[in-house]
Amino acid sequence: MSTADRPNASAPAERLASACRSAGFVRLTATADGDALAALGTVGAALRTVGVPFQASVAHVPTAEPAGGTDADATVVFGAAPTDATVAVADGPLSATAYDAVRELGAEPDSMLAVAGSIAGGFTPRRRRSVLRRRRVADGATSRRRDAGHGRR
Repeated sequence: MSTADRPNASAPAERLASACRSAGFVRLTATADGDALAALGTVGAALRTVGVPFQASVAHVPTAEPAGGTDADATVVFGAAPTDATVAVADGPLSATAYDAVRELGAEPDSMLAVAGSIAGGFTPRRRRSVLRRRRVADGATSRRRDAGHGRR
C-alpha cells in the first residue's frame, strides 16, 4: 500500500503510529464494513506483535468513549470521526492507512488483508496490487512467488 497516490496520506498513518507507540493501552473501534475491519485487524495484529495491549470493537456508529468509559491511553476509530478520538481515520482506503501506520510502528503488516480491505472499500485492486509489488521490490524482497491457487507469476 503506498501513500504516493494519496496527497498527505502519510499524516494520518504517522499520527496513528505515534499514538499507538506512546500508549500503554489502545482502544480500537471500527465501523461495520470491510475496509474498517481490515484496518482494525491490521493495527490490532501489529499492536500484539509490538506488545501494546489493546481492545478492539465494531460498532454501527463508533464513538471514542464507550458508555462505561475506558482506561485507554489512546482511542483509534476507523470509518468515523468522533471529535473525542485520539486518532480518527475516516478518509481514503482505511486499510492502506493502517498498513502504512503498522510499517511506521516497525511491524510487518499483512499486505493481503490491506488489499482485501481496500477492495471492500471500493478501491481499484489492480493499482493496489502493483503498488504492493513495487514496495516488496523496494524492500529487497525481489524474488517472485506464485499467487496462491492461480498459477500465475
